[in-house]
Amino acid sequence: MAWEKKYLEFECMHVEKETEKALQVVINNQTFWVPKSQIAEDSEVSSEGQSGVIKLSEWIAGEKGLLEPGTMETPAPAAKKPSDEIPF
Repeated sequence: MAWEKKYLEFECMHVEKETEKALQVVINNQTFWVPKSQIAEDSEVSSEGQSGVIKLSEWIAGEKGLLEPGTMETPAPAAKKPSDEIPF
């Protein structure tokens, strides 16, 4: 039985730089270097200057802090904090 990588989708604001083996991407307003070997072949984002959905391996997403601690899930959107203002 062959081991198969699992990929997760993230919104990539843009790719800042590219080398032969890696992309420098901006996800959630944070900049990361990601090995091209950890990006799915069918990812929308694959070279410098692009933006859109990037598919990263579950492993590299965890290594870069893009997952909820202790899980292999993408973080839930931040909940709105209740306002101290009077609504009227």
